Amino acid sequence: MTLDSSFRFRQIIPAFMILVVCVLGSTSSASAADGDTIKVRPIEFQGNQNVYFKCPPQNVKYQKILLNYKLRCPTGKPCGEWDYLFYVFIKKPDNSKPDSLKVRDQQRYEIMRYISPYGNGLSLGTGFTWTMDITDFAPLLHDSVYIEAGMFQEELELTIDFITGTPPRDVLSIQPLWDGNPQYGQPTSIENFLVPKKGYIPSAAKGAKLRVTQTGHGFGQGPDNCAEFCNKKQYIKIKGERIFERDVWRETCGLNPVYPQGGTWVYSRTNWCPGAEVTPFDYELTPQITAGDSLDLDMDMEAFTFPAGGAGTPPNYVITSYLFTYSAPNLTLDASLEKILAPSQDGFYKRQNPICGSPIIRIRNNGATPLTSLDITYGVQGGGIATYTWTGNLQFTEEREISLPPFDWGAWTGPNVFEVELSNPNGKKDEYAANNHGTSTFDIPPTYYSNLEINLKTNKFAADQYEWTLTNSDGTIVRQRDNLGDNTQYVDTVNLANGCYEFRLINKLHYGLSWWATQADLGNGSLSFSSNGRLVRSFPGDFGSEVYQQFRVAPKPTAAANRDTLNFGSVPVGETKQMDVEITPANEAGILISGTSVALSNKGFKVVKYSPDLNETEKRFIAFGEKMTITVEFAPTTKGLKTARLGVQTNDELNGSLGVRLVGTTEPVEVNESNNLSEQLLSIEAMPNTITGESKVTYRATSHPPYNSYDSSCSNLSIPSPSTSRAYFSEAIFCAIAAIFSASLLLFNTHIN
Repeated sequence: MTLDSSFRFRQIIPAFMILVVCVLGSTSSASAADGDTIKVRPIEFQGNQNVYFKCPPQNVKYQKILLNYKLRCPTGKPCGEWDYLFYVFIKKPDNSKPDSLKVRDQQRYEIMRYISPYGNGLSLGTGFTWTMDITDFAPLLHDSVYIEAGMFQEELELTIDFITGTPPRDVLSIQPLWDGNPQYGQPTSIENFLVPKKGYIPSAAKGAKLRVTQTGHGFGQGPDNCAEFCNKKQYIKIKGERIFERDVWRETCGLNPVYPQGGTWVYSRTNWCPGAEVTPFDYELTPQITAGDSLDLDMDMEAFTFPAGGAGTPPNYVITSYLFTYSAPNLTLDASLEKILAPSQDGFYKRQNPICGSPIIRIRNNGATPLTSLDITYGVQGGGIATYTWTGNLQFTEEREISLPPFDWGAWTGPNVFEVELSNPNGKKDEYAANNHGTSTFDIPPTYYSNLEINLKTNKFAADQYEWTLTNSDGTIVRQRDNLGDNTQYVDTVNLANGCYEFRLINKLHYGLSWWATQADLGNGSLSFSSNGRLVRSFPGDFGSEVYQQFRVAPKPTAAANRDTLNFGSVPVGETKQMDVEITPANEAGILISGTSVALSNKGFKVVKYSPDLNETEKRFIAFGEKMTITVEFAPTTKGLKTARLGVQTNDELNGSLGVRLVGTTEPVEVNESNNLSEQLLSIEAMPNTITGESKVTYRATSHPPYNSYDSSCSNLSIPSPSTSRAYFSEAIFCAIAAIFSASLLLFNTHIN
């Protein structure tokens, strides 16, 4: 369900207006060079706003204008509960004083439409940003402009990026056409609203475009559930001839980067999704226009009749449309880099990131000549660089997403910055270089062990929903599953060579594995990765359409000791003896040593030296081929056999605390591993897993002969935040008590045997 907020704020006329000064970077509008960005922030997290704001002057040209719509949950409060319609409108003032109310009667222009998310349980962090290209409204965005941008659930920040330079073509006129919210399928036909319109083409015009923003609302009657959940066609006629048709539909709600939401966010809808911007439909009309003449335009909708006695909310559409006219293209040969989708830290593309394989970019042809080839140079600053020649056919203003070939990311130092440079469109010099280059910051994908276990538990309706594939960097399928059984636990173990891999689990119905709306009927499923029986990644069940992850398989930190026991032999009370153990990395990943501990240190054992020593943060990285020597001293204070355990803390994920047994006695006998010692060792340690956000409490009982170690654990204890620390430690203490009891039974059983 969508609630239209417009009635709440369209009628609001503020008692006073606010004059907002531009928020500029280091570049002023007067001195801006091509490609510089002038930032203007009319609204900064202040809820509903109807304000004047200052844009750059009319003589500054922009190659692009971007509207950044940023929301965050109210400070100290949850996000709003419902999916409301919100709009951003602009109006040109009438040159009267800034506090004049005359602007309310002028034509307003919708430059963005947005649907708020289902906010129950949702976190937007410091803010989530949606970006809309509003370059076509450039004639209205100069000097003083009035803006309406209602938002009564979340806190809103609006920032407009004016990127200076030459646009693909100049906008000559903007003509409003159909604007309203007609009902659909009623006795009064929607065609009474969608009457033919006459567009006027200036004598200087060389191009034109129709833009229609349309969303459907209201539902409850079967079987169509129009107009929110019914896929109906829109038809565009020019001079009485049907030229365009399309579905008024958005299939990708289950891939929304703002997830999981506290509502039915996964359902496909009539060109909108909860927690998303609304994408307009653009129709290029240049072939149909005649300069200085008029243009007959008509828009129709697929026939539909609301069922007699239909329940629910009557179906309706919210429609806004404009006819833009343009000059001829300003450039003949120009390719622009529009966006780096991957690798990227941009939250809007988090479903596609991080990556270790093919980068993805979006390009556009801004030149009059069709774009058929383009050289693309890409790589990491300070790391690997590659060049790829794209071929295809892009007409003027058309865009294309390109998956670039995988490349050697190499090793680099400094920030994670990815760069792309476009050159040689159609084998010639690009006429406009200001839009050829771009950068993105990125995160490193996870690295897993070669023996990976894919653990999938399906729910009650698996066969019609799920399939998954695991592919390597060249697209070869390593393992896949489909036709899955209901309520079945699958464990697929793969042994992978070093390299980059992509895992994708698809739910064709968009319900994830565990979703509140289907839980009663379908139950729950789960997905996780593990290695050697140890959890390395757990995926949320409420994911919508797919789980996607790229990861690397490469040597991971693995610690080794040159001995598993330090046997001190006989050391009389009052004397000391020192022994060394060498810790080395088992592969080129190296290891990070972050300290040591001695279980039962009152037995007289302690660490007295590290070589090389730990640094000021109590850590030391040991590269492959190097070693750390740890010196342990045995200084007994009472008579008898003494045993303890040296734990070496490392970043070895499978064995975070490498154990070395410590044995000594004060008796005048040789102590070796074949002696029948009478003392048993029990140790308990907690090891946090920073990969999964969970920790593992391990209890270890060491017996004799032949000194076997019995390990058990309590795992999946969430690493606490300040608000959950009490519950965490209660759980950990309970686990430790159980550990002591179980280990004591082990020792007792070993002793009597």
